[in-house]
Amino acid sequence: MAVTRAARWTWLSCLYAALVVAGFGYALVDLPVQVSDSYGNIVKASSGTLGNLVAGEFHQAGYLRPLLWGQLRVVLDWSGGRYYEWFRGWHVGQLAVLTLLFVHIVRPRRWADAAALPVGLAALVGMHTFAGTIREAFPINTFMTILLCCLAAAALALGPPRWWRDVAAAALTIVAALTVESGLLVPVIVVDRFLAPLITLSPMVDTGATAVIDGTSRLSASTS
Repeated sequence: MAVTRAARWTWLSCLYAALVVAGFGYALVDLPVQVSDSYGNIVKASSGTLGNLVAGEFHQAGYLRPLLWGQLRVVLDWSGGRYYEWFRGWHVGQLAVLTLLFVHIVRPRRWADAAALPVGLAALVGMHTFAGTIREAFPINTFMTILLCCLAAAALALGPPRWWRDVAAAALTIVAALTVESGLLVPVIVVDRFLAPLITLSPMVDTGATAVIDGTSRLSASTS
């Protein structure tokens, strides 16, 4: 009976989160893909092969964002010319995954947890910085990508110790750091495991995350 009740509150929380995603998603699909911000990026991403595009970004003078361009190229290839449907759909999908990760971290099991969930979601989507985050798209929403990586890293760190959590955390650290500069927040979350006894990633991952921060900084300096 206790398990059934816990599952009920979890499902009700997921239903509420789905309503939030539906509201924001409706607004997002009503927005066109910005020509001024996206046209040049689409033209650049469509040139050459995916491998050459990503490799070339490691030698770019201004920014170190190879996986940002890789993600853009993959969605571009999948779209088959239907840019609006795919880029806006990707945007809504990012929001849906972000909300589900939030619910997973909160883990509502009792009525009090479920009652507090709307307050937490309101804080997440209501903060003044979230408006700019959710509107940004060039045409991939890179800031949302980093938010996803941050919440995923937190979810991994708060779970029980498993070897695959260490591997996933290391992969998230590399992906985020090579997507956009704010991705360096992800290794910070991993390093902070020593400040909270509930976090269960291994010291090896912590050392690797620190090395990624240092290596990314050095590589960025060498290409600028």
